[in-house]
Amino acid sequence: METAAASEVVERRFYRRIRRKFTIRCMNETIRFTGISCDICPGGVFVMTNHLLQPRSIVEMEIWIDDDTPAKCRGQVVWINRGQVVYYPAGFGVQFTEIPEGFKRRLIHLCDERYQEY
Repeated sequence: METAAASEVVERRFYRRIRRKFTIRCMNETIRFTGISCDICPGGVFVMTNHLLQPRSIVEMEIWIDDDTPAKCRGQVVWINRGQVVYYPAGFGVQFTEIPEGFKRRLIHLCDERYQEY
């Protein structure tokens, strides 16, 4: 049975997401910590962590998708899971506001490649 809240959810993503675990170092003016991606796409990332930032806060991120130099990105926290979504881990979703073009192309390729496997 679909609830009213579930039926009102609007899908705003422009890219396919992939479920991949990448190391992410997050920082803002008050805290620094390391999390792990749950899913990622060229538009944003969900960071699994117990350090929950405030909605609309800005976060600087270093994301490692290889063992080499991380991509330095910036984003805005768009949602937080404190446990209310039981099938999803604790953490927060970030919409990228600044992302290096080469890293974005790499994510587009990874997402397209993953989609073709299904």
